[in-house]
Amino acid sequence: QFTPGLAAGAFQVLYMAYTTPLKGLHYLLEAWNGLNLPGAELVLVGGYGAIPSELRQQYDAIIRANPTIRCIGKTQSPEEYYRRASVFVLPSLTEGNPHVVMEAMASGLPVITTENAAGLVEDGKSGFVVPIRDSGAIRAKIEYLYRHLDAAVRMGREARRVVENKKPFGEAIFEIYQEILRRERTHL
Repeated sequence: QFTPGLAAGAFQVLYMAYTTPLKGLHYLLEAWNGLNLPGAELVLVGGYGAIPSELRQQYDAIIRANPTIRCIGKTQSPEEYYRRASVFVLPSLTEGNPHVVMEAMASGLPVITTENAAGLVEDGKSGFVVPIRDSGAIRAKIEYLYRHLDAAVRMGREARRVVENKKPFGEAIFEIYQEILRRERTHL
C-alpha cells in the first residue's frame, strides 16, 4: 500500500495555510529550527494574509537561513504537496475545524495541530493535539513521527479512515434529533 511521503524515503513536514499571525507559523518555525533530522524538510505552502511587516520579515529571515525549509507560496495543486508529505502540521491559535486538516487526513497524513484546530484529529490515534503556542510540543511530535515511521503510517491510515467514515453535518444533527425524540417517547 502506498504511504504518503514515505515511499520516496524522504520525511517531509507540510504546513499549508493562508498565513496570518493566528496560524501560528512562528511556533512551527521555532520548533523546526530546534530539530536536526537528516533527510527531512519542512515545506510551507500558501500565501500571506494580513500580517505585520516585521513578523513577515522574521518569517522570511528564518526561512532563508534554513536550507531544510522550502517556501512554495500559493498553489493551484495542493494535492501534490499532500501526496509527497509525511506529516501535516497546523499550529493554529484559533480555528475550529480547518479544511486543510481534513484534506491532510483524507490524504492519509498524520496531523499535528493544536487543541483549537483539532477538528477530527484524535490525539495519539490520527495525529497529535498539542497546546497552543508550544513549539517544544510541536518539535517533540515531529521528532517522534520521524523516528517512528510505523506510527506515522498507522496514524495516517487512521486519519484517512476517520474522514472516510465522517457523516455530513446535517445527517449527524438529524440522528441526534431522532435520538432525542426516541428518548422522549420512552419517558412519556
